[in-house]
Amino acid sequence: LGAVDVKNNAISKLNREEMVRDVQRVRSIISTSRKLLINPNSNFSQYWDFTTIVALVFTMSVTPYEVCIMNRDDIDVTDPLWAINQAVNLIFIIDMVVICFTPYREDPRKGGHLVKDHNKIILKYATTWLP
Repeated sequence: LGAVDVKNNAISKLNREEMVRDVQRVRSIISTSRKLLINPNSNFSQYWDFTTIVALVFTMSVTPYEVCIMNRDDIDVTDPLWAINQAVNLIFIIDMVVICFTPYREDPRKGGHLVKDHNKIILKYATTWLP
């Protein structure tokens, strides 16, 4: 029975060491896979979506007025409308960057999991929104 106890202790020690290595490996994968990603369900994402919706509504309502009614031959940088337009442009530029750091859900037929690879996120954005 003494030999069996020694063997069981060696097996349990080996299993513990393997488990510790596996846990460390999983922790490193998790820490590197989530770098610089924005959780699509976070409060920040909700606020950012609301901000872009406000910018879209502003563009949808003011741009036709600017194009059709206002007679503008030269740009006046002191005009408040010019400043607001530049702020809206900045929101859209920032949104293009934010989207590159926001994971997306894959098609349910492919598993429906959250894609967190930066290259895949950027490729999806470039092939679906930019062209």
